Amino acid sequence: MITIKKATKNDYEILSLLGRVTFNESHGDYINDKSDLLAYLETTFSIEKTKENLQSENNMYFIIYVDDFPVGYAKIILNSQNDVISVKEACCLDKIYVLNDFIAMKLGYQLLNVVLEEIKKLQFKYLWLYVYEKNDRAINFYLKNNFISKGTHTFYIHKTGYPNNILLKKI
Repeated sequence: MITIKKATKNDYEILSLLGRVTFNESHGDYINDKSDLLAYLETTFSIEKTKENLQSENNMYFIIYVDDFPVGYAKIILNSQNDVISVKEACCLDKIYVLNDFIAMKLGYQLLNVVLEEIKKLQFKYLWLYVYEKNDRAINFYLKNNFISKGTHTFYIHKTGYPNNILLKKI
C-alpha cells in the first residue's frame, strides 16, 4: 500500500537519512570530488540541519511510504523566488527524491501531485525548481508534467559549480 504523509517535526531522522541516500543515488556519480560530496551530504542532510528545516514555517515536507516503509520525499519552500523567477505567488520544489529501488513504481508522480494539490490549497500560482542539466530522467519527468525552461543556475558543491536548468510550472 502506498501512502503519502505530510512530515512533522518528529520526522527529522527519516528525512535526514532519505535525503542523504537519495541525493547520493541521484547525483553521486556526477560529483567529481567524493570528499566534496561527503561534506555536502554531512552538512545538508545532518540531523540538526533537517530539524532546522522542519521547523521553518516556509518549508513543507511530504514522505511517501510503501507498506509503511519510507521510500521518498518532497520538500517545498513557500514564497520562494530567485533571479529568474520573480513572481510573488511561487513555491520552490526544493527536493523530490525516491529511492532507486522504487523509482519504477512511478512514485514521483504521486508525490508531485500531492505537492500540487497542497500549493493550490494555499493559493500559489507557480511551482519552480532547479534540475541538474545531466539528469535526463528528472528533466524528462518535469517536461512531461508541463514544466517549462526559464533559465539556468549554477549549483555549487564546495567550490565546483554544476549547471542546472530552472523549470517553472503554472498551477
